[in-house]
Amino acid sequence: MSSKISKSVIQQYLTLNLLEELGIDKWPPEERDSFLESFADIIHMKIVGRLIDSMTGDQQRELDELLAQNPSDTVLANSILKIIPDFETLVQEEIAIYKKQLLDDITSLLQKKKV
Repeated sequence: MSSKISKSVIQQYLTLNLLEELGIDKWPPEERDSFLESFADIIHMKIVGRLIDSMTGDQQRELDELLAQNPSDTVLANSILKIIPDFETLVQEEIAIYKKQLLDDITSLLQKKKV
């Protein structure tokens, strides 16, 4: 685990309903959907970054070659799992870390605003 948060904290943030916690569940549907889309895009970028950081140059070339021959989601998923067997854990970590960061940042901003 490359993160510096414990498994219990990761689990806590994975189960946290961020939309309710931040009041986003009360936003108009268009704004809520826009937030969720942005959240998903950021998580995707973080996961890809961690994946690339976890791969050797040879693994990256091998994955590029496989995708050039057969650019399917199945090939990609199978290749990633061969390179990083605990990929699901990596994804869970990134989601939890980002949720915590987002919640901490917003809480901090709101506290500064009250002062």
